[in-house]
Order: sequence, then structure tokens, then C-alpha cells
Amino acid sequence: MAISAKYGAGSLRDATDVGDGRIAVSGQELRRAGGQSGAGLWIVDVLTWRARRVVDGARSFSLSPPVLVTQSDGWVHGVAIDGRRLWSRRFNGIFEAHAGRAYLRYSARRPGRRRIHVLDVRNGAVERTLRRSRMPLLLVP
Repeated sequence: MAISAKYGAGSLRDATDVGDGRIAVSGQELRRAGGQSGAGLWIVDVLTWRARRVVDGARSFSLSPPVLVTQSDGWVHGVAIDGRRLWSRRFNGIFEAHAGRAYLRYSARRPGRRRIHVLDVRNGAVERTLRRSRMPLLLVP
């Protein structure tokens, strides 16, 4: 809501070159009344400029080649750069992805009880669970 109040109604988009002649795009639709909704995850073919929505309601994504990780309506999804959905997992919290792994911090009522699942982005399998309340700091060159 703070974004909407500051900038008014409109659209915010983020785009990243994901390779193989494709761009991934997601973002938010902002309303003057203070609401916002996810614009979805789109894959754009740069040769034809054909755009295809592959996940409804997504607001952002992280690229961990060859997989895009995105969140939408209580789920986190792994999507191949060609738009195929590889896996989905029930999730409510914060996520980040890098170097073949996704880090999912689940929300908890008591901060000391939070946990972070480390997933293989190719198949969504949990590699390990960290018992900590903060996400690891990902330093990306």
C-alpha cells in the first residue's frame, strides 16, 4: 500500500534476459484506492515479441538458471525458461534463488520458530532445512 500511496495508480514491471532469446517479465498493478495485485510471470520471445503468461498473479521472480522461481497466491513455483512449470509448493513467506537453489523462509507466529527450506530449483526437492529466523545473505557478482 505504501507504494500505491506514493506513486498513485499504474504498473510496475521488472524484466530479465533469461537466455535462449527470451525475457521474463513480472510486476504489480497499483490502484489509487491503495490496492495492488500481481501482474503474473510472462515469458517473451524476443524474435517474435510473442508474450505468454505462465504464472497468474506473480509479483516478482528470481532467476537461477535454467529455472525461474516465482511466488503467487500462497504458492512458489519453479518455471523453465521456455515457460513449462516444473514444480509447485505451498508457501507463505519470503523467497530468493541463486546458484541452483531456492531459499524459502516460512512465516511463523514466533520469530524464533522460523525455518528456511533449501530447495533444488530443478525439481523443487528440499535439500535441507535451516532453523534460523534470517535469510542467508546472497552475494551475487
